[in-house]
Amino acid sequence: MPLRYLAVSYAWGDHNRTKLLKLKTGECIPITSSLHDAIPQFVARAVKFDYRLMWIDQICTDQNNLRELGQQVALMQDLYAAASMVTIWLG
Repeated sequence: MPLRYLAVSYAWGDHNRTKLLKLKTGECIPITSSLHDAIPQFVARAVKFDYRLMWIDQICTDQNNLRELGQQVALMQDLYAAASMVTIWLG
């Protein structure tokens, strides 16, 4: 059975305006303010349609690893095409 997930696309916004996102592991990662503001909408959409997984590039990809970034950019078309649903946030 294919993996069922919600992929999100959004306007990154100002890279200098960040907020911390606390993960379930207790680790905090910086994300743009735009993404921080959008996350409640993404979660509401995921709950409404019973998605337990989301793919958000800024969180799922190590933004400090240029090699990983390059690999992920090359896979983005496939990641969005394989998603069960794609939702968009323009800010």
